[in-house]
Amino acid sequence: MRFDYHPPTTKFKSFHLRRLFLSYMVFIGIGCITFTLLTHGTNTTVSETIPTASTKRPVVLAKSNHISNSNATLSLKKAGTRSATLDITPLDSVAEPAPVQVAKITTPLQETGLAVWQTITVQVGDTLSNLFDRLGISKLTYKNLMASGKSVDELTKIYPGQKLDFLFDDSKDLKAVKFNLSTTKTLHVTNEGSKFKYSYEEQKPIKKLNFSTGKIAGSLYSSAQTAGLNEKLIMQMADILACDIDFTLDVRDNDSFRVLYEEEFVNEKKINQGKILAIEFNNQGKSYKAVHYTDDKGHTGYYSPDGYSLQKAFLRSPVEFTRISSHFSKARLHPILHKIRAHKGVDYAAPTGTPIKSAGDGRVSFLGTKNGYGKSIEITHGQKYSTFYAHLSRFHKQLRHGSYVKQGQIIGYVGKTGLATAPHLHYEFRINGVHHNPVTVPLPSASPIPIKSKTAFNTHAKNVLALLDTHSQEAKDD
Repeated sequence: MRFDYHPPTTKFKSFHLRRLFLSYMVFIGIGCITFTLLTHGTNTTVSETIPTASTKRPVVLAKSNHISNSNATLSLKKAGTRSATLDITPLDSVAEPAPVQVAKITTPLQETGLAVWQTITVQVGDTLSNLFDRLGISKLTYKNLMASGKSVDELTKIYPGQKLDFLFDDSKDLKAVKFNLSTTKTLHVTNEGSKFKYSYEEQKPIKKLNFSTGKIAGSLYSSAQTAGLNEKLIMQMADILACDIDFTLDVRDNDSFRVLYEEEFVNEKKINQGKILAIEFNNQGKSYKAVHYTDDKGHTGYYSPDGYSLQKAFLRSPVEFTRISSHFSKARLHPILHKIRAHKGVDYAAPTGTPIKSAGDGRVSFLGTKNGYGKSIEITHGQKYSTFYAHLSRFHKQLRHGSYVKQGQIIGYVGKTGLATAPHLHYEFRINGVHHNPVTVPLPSASPIPIKSKTAFNTHAKNVLALLDTHSQEAKDD
């Protein structure tokens, strides 16, 4: 019998070589995995790929995230249909690594200081709602805040420059808000879950005395500022002595003044220059003194050292003016009509819109347009006196016919309605219906200190004027 030998074909050889190569690579892969598991111990993640000739895709070894030191099972999965299972027993001598320690904060919030205050300054156009949005505070929190109390009106009336303080915890949740309503008053709002609790904190200012002295050089305003008085105190000084001194026409260079006044402090910070307690003004060689006094009924005013009120029943001029453009006259050439006729008042030149004040307490008896006087107001002051204001640009919006007004209350604004060539106030003063010159007419005074209060007033006036003299002497010594 004849046997022919046929050598293996190329295809047959290739098949066996691939099979041998694959077995070799699997064996090497299993060895590497065993070595890794034995050397790394617990909590090891393993991933390996083995190229295959048949699929030309890698064989992926499955992951085992938690392999203990006891027997473990590792699944080998090839991309395709085949899978295998391998049991591994690590060496007992492999040391277990120490567990990782993670820090955890358990200290209460108030002890850790994790709550953080954030201060916001209100800008022009800001509202409380958009401030909350800017800080990332939820709409629900804002809604609960706005529905939680009567103080909500104060929360919505924020203004540019106001400072608001927000307290957030470590989770960035809103815990409290502080609204600085003024230099002395703060509103505290505390978040208690779905509700907010309101409370107020008020600091009473500490009052201290201060003193200023000066001499007129140019104008009262600039001279008083040089002496350390602010605008509020300068206006106080002018108002106190307005019935005795016309600060527009009567003040001269080298006139002098001394002022004793209060200042208010909160936390050692000056917040305000308060009221004047005593003043002396030397005008053209004549001395005028005034003392602040409050009686046992709470009535407050300024009085001369002998107890007469410095507040007259009427203001000498009801408007701040630049000059008298036309005086009181029985015969004057009218600038528009070009006729000689009486000018029964005084014209005070002032810019359009300058406020006009009621010269005294009284009731509005006329409000409207009156012939060549344009927009006009007439006020009766009891049965004896009346005043008249003409050529106004407009009336105060709250003023009506029959309205009761107080001395110094704004009733309208300077204009040039009617027969007028330029903005000014035409002002008339009448006694029993007869016109008098407002600049020179003697003005009635307010009531003096009652006889039963005179002793207490005299003691007060003596002490305050003594303080004024003491500060004056100290200023000279310095």
